Amino acid sequence: MSKSSADNGLGAPVLQNLCMTRQLIPDPELRLAVLTGARGAQRASGKESWVPYGSRALLLLFAAAAVMLPLCSEKTLSEMLSRKEEEWRVLQARHSQMQEAALQGAQKQLEEAQGKLRRLQEDFLYNLRVLEERDLELQHYDAALAQARGQEEARQAEVSALKVQVARLEQELAREARRAQELQQQQQRRAQEHRQELERVHSDKNGEISHQREQYENLKCRLERKLEELDGELALQRQELLLEFESEMQKREHEFRLQADGMSSVVLSHELKVKLLSKELGALKEAGAQAAECLQRAETANAELEKQLQGRAWELRDLEALKDARIKDLEDKLHSVQLTRKKEEEIFKRKHEELDRLARERDAMLVAVKGTHAEQLRALEARVLELQAHGEALEVQLRRAEWTQADAAREKDAVIDRLREDAAALKASWDAQVTQMSKEAIAKDLQVQTLREEEVKLKAQLARRQQDVARYKQELSLAVGGERNLGREQVQLNLDWQRRCDSIEREQIQRSEALTQGLLEARDQVTAKLQETERALREQEAVLRAVTLERDQAVEALQAQGLLPVQEFPRQHRGEISSAFPSSEIQRLQDQNTSLRNAVAQMRREMEALSGETLPSAQSGENACTHLPEAEAAGDTAPPRYVLALAAEVQNLKHKLSALEGELASSPGPLETSSGDAKLHPSTLEGELASSPGPPEKSSGDAKLHPSALEGELASLLGPPDLHPSAPTFTETGEGPWVAVSQTVCPNEVKMTPTGSLPNAGATVGVQIQEPCPCSLPLTPYPSQLRVVWCTCSRPAPFASCVVHTASCFARSLC
Repeated sequence: MSKSSADNGLGAPVLQNLCMTRQLIPDPELRLAVLTGARGAQRASGKESWVPYGSRALLLLFAAAAVMLPLCSEKTLSEMLSRKEEEWRVLQARHSQMQEAALQGAQKQLEEAQGKLRRLQEDFLYNLRVLEERDLELQHYDAALAQARGQEEARQAEVSALKVQVARLEQELAREARRAQELQQQQQRRAQEHRQELERVHSDKNGEISHQREQYENLKCRLERKLEELDGELALQRQELLLEFESEMQKREHEFRLQADGMSSVVLSHELKVKLLSKELGALKEAGAQAAECLQRAETANAELEKQLQGRAWELRDLEALKDARIKDLEDKLHSVQLTRKKEEEIFKRKHEELDRLARERDAMLVAVKGTHAEQLRALEARVLELQAHGEALEVQLRRAEWTQADAAREKDAVIDRLREDAAALKASWDAQVTQMSKEAIAKDLQVQTLREEEVKLKAQLARRQQDVARYKQELSLAVGGERNLGREQVQLNLDWQRRCDSIEREQIQRSEALTQGLLEARDQVTAKLQETERALREQEAVLRAVTLERDQAVEALQAQGLLPVQEFPRQHRGEISSAFPSSEIQRLQDQNTSLRNAVAQMRREMEALSGETLPSAQSGENACTHLPEAEAAGDTAPPRYVLALAAEVQNLKHKLSALEGELASSPGPLETSSGDAKLHPSTLEGELASSPGPPEKSSGDAKLHPSALEGELASLLGPPDLHPSAPTFTETGEGPWVAVSQTVCPNEVKMTPTGSLPNAGATVGVQIQEPCPCSLPLTPYPSQLRVVWCTCSRPAPFASCVVHTASCFARSLC
């Protein structure tokens, strides 16, 4: 301890000397050789003091410094020597103080060791006295042990007798246990049998329930498949009926159009033959009757289809009622099976509770018997344990006394050996610490140098890492900014797309609303035009009757003057015209067409309501040039067909008037007029009918209407048609009257623009196609001396009639 304290006291100066040595001698090997040489010189002198070692070491250091540093000045060396002498004196004084302190510490330790030795001697004497007392106690215990052994032998005899009784009781207990185990096994077997039977019944019932459930699922699947098949068949039948109805309607419309064309051609071919007029009118009546019959058949077919649809609906209701009844029966069966199962479970629970009660009673009896036997055994075992514990306590006390005596002797020898070892260890540690200090100083120098190098490397690495961290922070900030920009762009893009979708949706809604409004306005306009046309036709009918009456009066006047032979034709013709004027026939056909159109619209609405489809109104409004059915195209985008039929009838009347004019022109004699009766010459009548461009003249209460005025009035009523944006344009050529006519359904409207001045009445007008029509319109020649406003054409005849207009020339294809 004194050496360690001295070493600690001299640590700072020694370290200072070592540091100075490291400064004077940079080479570590040379420095180690100098230090070891100084230590060897100290050991050779036989002095183990620090002061000579320090002086010699300093001298050697100074010698080495003188060798290594020959360039140093004498002044520097003298200063170093004086400083080192002062340090040496300080070290010597400090070392002497430390030696005195170490000596005092060693004396204190010696006194403490002597006190411990005296205490150990006293303890040893006390232990000897205690051992003598324990020897006396052991003799007393030996006598007591012999007495206890005699008592123990007697007790062993009693214990053997008790063991025999215990063995007999254990045999009886084993028999009772076997009997209880057999009863328990029987109960377990019965419970297992009952459980197996219950599981079997449960599995059977589960199988039946699963079978019933499978049957129910299969029935449900079959019914669903059947319902789906019926729905599919019903949808197919609806589609087939709709297609058949539309095809039948188109076919009938085509037949009706063909019949109307045939009737018009027959009327035009037999106008000059008065005798065949009645036959043609009869044919027209028969055709009307056939059309009425066709309409009636269509209504009956529609009624039959409605009856079939109602029957299918009844069949579906019957199937649903049958399915519900079957489901209810299965639910009742399942309920009854569940009730029976609950009853069986209650019976089994009651039986099981009775068995549990019997088992618990027997277990209670066995537990009581076992308790009595266990109490007896515990009492006997307690007595045996008490005797064994008393004997073991005596043996333990004896062994404890022997152990304490041996421990005291071993402790005394161990203390002596430990003191000797401590003295030797102190001497060895003193030398080891000196060598260790020198080695540690050198190792510390090397470690400091390596640590400095590592510090430089770590600083460089730290600088690189800081640069990397700064670069990473910059990249991270750039990435965060880019991510924020991308987020803002994404949000802005989503908002732009949302606004664009909203605007497109609003535009689509506005277009659909505009289309709906346009369709409604077109329907209102067509309805207004239809009413206006009907009114104009009624007026024209009255005018036509007046013209016919005037013609008849003129013919009668001519016959009265003898200018014409007496014939029955005018009178009969007048009666036939008055009786069979086509206005009633037109009205009847118009009513039939309206009723048929209403029936078609009603059936279409019903079929769409059943199938859940909506009318493609937007597509029909936007795609005007698509091939739609003729009924829809004629009803939505063009005037009704009965208007065309009326125009055809007007043309027929015009041809009749031209034929009558020809007949009047062929009859000789002048025409005289008077205030009472109208007397007209045929040439005068012909010229008046052919050249009068003005409106009808009224004289003496009778109306006189020129054919051109009739055509102009009809044209003014119908008006020029609105042109389609994609319609081709025509110009006049003067080479001949031509007009473009489409042989298919086409909603395009064609405008004819005159290139020069408007032609006069009776001039030749011709047109030429400038750009092709999307319908591939053919060219068909017109009669001369006609200015075409618009024409109505019906298949297969290319033209049915032409109406003259005086202001401008238009053409419209309605085929």
